[in-house]
Amino acid sequence: MCAGIMAVYLFTWHAYRSWMPDNPRGYVQRGRGVQPPDQREAERYRERAVETEPTFNDEIQSTLIATLLDCREPLALRTHAIATAPTHVHALVSWTSDRTWQSIARSVRRSLTTALVSSHGNRTWFSRGRHAERVEEDTHFEHLMTTYLPDHPGRVWIERET
Repeated sequence: MCAGIMAVYLFTWHAYRSWMPDNPRGYVQRGRGVQPPDQREAERYRERAVETEPTFNDEIQSTLIATLLDCREPLALRTHAIATAPTHVHALVSWTSDRTWQSIARSVRRSLTTALVSSHGNRTWFSRGRHAERVEEDTHFEHLMTTYLPDHPGRVWIERET
């Protein structure tokens, strides 16, 4: 991958209510990890929901990408790729500082939420959690850059080496 890089991660943030317990692939329950699909739990989630699920339309996807790119300098991040969909956003980033992935993810999410509230209204934009996958193999990085992220159904931004 890139010389001098301490960490490379693929972060994913899901829209609020977009990945419910009845998802065929299961769901993540805080404190308990990945759980199998559960229709009754999904009904309980829906009953407790305070807002509808947002859809990341083209305009919102553009805001997400612009914000992720704006985060680069203040957070000392290198952004390799960004991919969006109506229900989530991925960011493939790296950094050389000793900041933890949790700290980076919190800072980026705060920036994304602030930008969305400012430009698209005050509401719950993201589910509570986030997915963070460390990328350690060159083959994994290349797969993300050339196949997985470019194949997303929304807007995509890929770093171009000069």
